[in-house]
Amino acid sequence: MIENILIPVDDSPFVESALTTALRIARACEPTSTIEALYVLSVSGPTGRIVQDLAGMMGFEPILVPEAVEQWFEKKGEEILVEIGEVCASADVPFSRHMEKGAALDRVLHRALAADLVIAAVGHDQEVVISGQGGVAVERMLRRIGTTVILVPEAPVQFTGVVLAFDGSDGSQCALRSTRRLARLLSIPVLVAYVSDERRSESYAPQQDAVDSLEKAGVEVSSVTLQGEPHECLLAEAQARGYDLLSIGSRGRSGITGRALGRVTEAIVDDMSVALMLSR
Repeated sequence: MIENILIPVDDSPFVESALTTALRIARACEPTSTIEALYVLSVSGPTGRIVQDLAGMMGFEPILVPEAVEQWFEKKGEEILVEIGEVCASADVPFSRHMEKGAALDRVLHRALAADLVIAAVGHDQEVVISGQGGVAVERMLRRIGTTVILVPEAPVQFTGVVLAFDGSDGSQCALRSTRRLARLLSIPVLVAYVSDERRSESYAPQQDAVDSLEKAGVEVSSVTLQGEPHECLLAEAQARGYDLLSIGSRGRSGITGRALGRVTEAIVDDMSVALMLSR
């Protein structure tokens, strides 16, 4: 059950794709999920507190700016939150808004702990859109977030299908859980993909456990064993099948996260055709 979906927002056009994706999931839930939009004000006018103001002057968030600049960003944030609220209202989706001041990534990670799902937009330069004052590197966010997150490229996710990277590890079991929930919710097919690992025997084939779980849940599922670098063969398989979501766990025996997470996310952002779901 997905009760609330958190979306970090700013005024970039990429946020619209994340919102469209979130609305599709929210409307499919019963009862309808609540969309929570978070705008982080990572600037601050002078406070009169020497230590805090000095940190802001040195570039630590919230960054010290003239009071008029802080007010401008705050007003911009209010406008963005109001606009998103109107979109949710027109779609009959419950909406909750949050404006917080502080270090942008820290505030997003804190708020994410209470969310069932985070959906974030990926903009230029491999940055996740998280505030009105800039973004954060994709890999940096993924390594710290404690909640399942879907990273959305330039176009909204159409949910044509999911490629689930599965190697039987604890991390891939988390990915299976999230994938099963999403696939049942949206009635979409799943491909269970195992990337062959030279450290395991050639007969090792963990996909069947995931296939059985998905079939029991009524999900259309198939499986495949792939050879090569995870970031290359997983994306190639997704594109060949016309699937637009890749699901991975936070850790895997074959190193999908540790060895190749940076290259997977970099390839996704460069290609801008496949979204990424990382499960915790």
